[in-house]
Amino acid sequence: MNKKDFKPKNKGITLIALVITIIVMLILVIVTINVAINGGLFRYAKIAKEGTIGSQEKDHLQAAYFTAKIGALGGEVSERDLQNALDAEVGEGKTAVSKNGSTLEVLFYDTYTKYSIDGDSLIGSKLTELHITNHDELLAFATSVNNGENYRDYIVYLDADITMPDEDWVVIGTPGTHDEPGVSFMGIFEGNNHTISNLTLTQSHRYTGLFCVNNGTIQNLKVKSNISCGATATGAIAGKNIKRIVNCAAEVTINSSLAGSGITVAIGGITGFNHRYNRKLQSIWDNICIR
Repeated sequence: MNKKDFKPKNKGITLIALVITIIVMLILVIVTINVAINGGLFRYAKIAKEGTIGSQEKDHLQAAYFTAKIGALGGEVSERDLQNALDAEVGEGKTAVSKNGSTLEVLFYDTYTKYSIDGDSLIGSKLTELHITNHDELLAFATSVNNGENYRDYIVYLDADITMPDEDWVVIGTPGTHDEPGVSFMGIFEGNNHTISNLTLTQSHRYTGLFCVNNGTIQNLKVKSNISCGATATGAIAGKNIKRIVNCAAEVTINSSLAGSGITVAIGGITGFNHRYNRKLQSIWDNICIR
């Protein structure tokens, strides 16, 4: 038999089978994505409060969540997984992801809209507003935080400059102990470019500043302060910062009774201690540590 006369009988069948296989795989991929985004993960999308929730934000969140879900190989999406996916989707500093029990919460800073992701549900709501115009209202706010209110779903507006009376400030929040958890502010404190002056701190707390520990966002605020105490972490805005301080300034004199004692003391104009997992502190002062 001449070799040139030989033709495989199943060549056409093999090519057809390959094409059919590719088409089926493409259909399965499209169906999977469609079900995950539109029919599964977020099929119960709804609005928790009155008002229009930006559809673009929901689209970005859905895309980022789906990306994080793929990265987790279909397992549980972590706070960090979703934050990284959102940073890639909308840019760094545009959102903040936190966890409240089993629920992932995402705050979009441009609109002050918070979304909660729990199972198949996506719920969006605007932050509740609180306005502060004088010392008494600021003190009432501090007392409320110290009594256990973290203001997680609030944006607190400072609507005027405040000159504090000649008395020791109570510090907003508590550091906690080995036996009892502390209370930290977890909302947004919007300073509106106002100034809090004559902030006096003399009592020795573990973390000392206008805020004890910031676990939310403090922005557009200036504090003029005189601090003289034995705190291990001291700053005019917050003794310790876990989350986000943006566009803040301080004019502060700090005298630490622990300086030279051999105890490590963290002192800064904005915050004494910036959490190691936090992104770069967005402020106009660098912080220092002294021993």
